[in-house]
Amino acid sequence: MTALMSLGALASTAPAHATDVGTLDTSAIAAEVAATSPSSAELAELSTLDQVTKLNRCVDLATERYCIGLGFVDVDPSYERLANAANAAPVSDPTGAMSTADWVRTRLEMSDAERIKAEQDEIDVALAGVEKARTERLRTELTQSGDFGQADVGTQAAVGGPYTIMTGYQTKQGKTYYCGPATMQSIDWGDPGDDGVKDTQNVWADILGTTAGSGTGISALVSTTNSSTTWDNYVNSYIVGSVSSWNTATWYDKHWNHFGGNPNARSRKAPIIEHVMLKKAYFPYLKYDHGGHFQVGRGAKWASETDPKTIYYFEVYNENDWYSSVTTDTWGPRTIASSTYLNATKAHAQQNIGY
Repeated sequence: MTALMSLGALASTAPAHATDVGTLDTSAIAAEVAATSPSSAELAELSTLDQVTKLNRCVDLATERYCIGLGFVDVDPSYERLANAANAAPVSDPTGAMSTADWVRTRLEMSDAERIKAEQDEIDVALAGVEKARTERLRTELTQSGDFGQADVGTQAAVGGPYTIMTGYQTKQGKTYYCGPATMQSIDWGDPGDDGVKDTQNVWADILGTTAGSGTGISALVSTTNSSTTWDNYVNSYIVGSVSSWNTATWYDKHWNHFGGNPNARSRKAPIIEHVMLKKAYFPYLKYDHGGHFQVGRGAKWASETDPKTIYYFEVYNENDWYSSVTTDTWGPRTIASSTYLNATKAHAQQNIGY
């Protein structure tokens, strides 16, 4: 009962000023980011492992920990995993999510001033989401406990389901590397506060900084969702959050709660920026394996204690548009077992989502 009450409270509240977070000294944080930012000369002398360790370094933001390029974390990242991904050969059929190798290469190509600015811009977005990150971390600690099954979403059978949003707002990417712009277009189109203008994917590509060589970074999608839509009014500032420590209970709970399925959080109804490895092992409607990819999480279902938990999402990639050997469409509304979706997300070296 204690766990249930705690989870309910966390689901329905997100305090503007938590007493143990306090007032952040943003000037001191900015100074730390600049002081610890590696120079181009320094990076040129380092191994890939040491490069990612410095480029993806973590910064303490009051009670929360944020790692540049990766998001808010519950545990520090595996730099060995990131280094292996940075050294890996490019995938032959990318769909447009910026790979770890491309992210590192892009940072290495920046001047020192450009690198510091990029890092500070990312930290600024993170600072706006510190309270959200704190609330989610506390919720994670509860859902990772053994009491989860008797706590919150176990009541779903009594309140119905599935809970889905954005019905009819799916779109498909117009270029092979446009999964980011297509995801953003769908999120914007389904925005309850939308201005009625369906901006083209080319417009979103310009805003997101999408390129043919590198695709789109998840931080850009999160920042743009906050600045260009009203979804953050429903779930507070979107953040990039690591899933590396999450178990299947936490993964499902984050989705169920975000989509408004939690009976204590009916006002929360907003999409999740999913960040997966688009491979046949996880998505059997595909004929070919691809690389990192963005999708739009938009619903969840758990009809009874014994039923498998399911996530609803929009697939923006259509193999049929790019391969003559594929005769069926792959884009559109899809469902996937919740545990499979977590595995597809953890298969990506960055192991994060935008929510």
